[in-house]
Amino acid sequence: RHADQTRRREPAAAEPGLRLLLDAAFLVPVGKAATFREAVRSQAERLAPRGYRVVLTGPWPAYNFVAGTP
Repeated sequence: RHADQTRRREPAAAEPGLRLLLDAAFLVPVGKAATFREAVRSQAERLAPRGYRVVLTGPWPAYNFVAGTP
């Protein structure tokens, strides 16, 4: 809803003792960034009692959405 594109990425190494469930990249327009962050915060609060931790980083360059290699 808030992102123009989404990419599921190969999982990176998780912190010791933790298991990574999802590593994803979202291409979010600048005008929707605050709404996106709020949606992530809301989901993080909903999932925390179940033992999940949601970590949002970025903004990052859109290299996950560039096709192929030069």
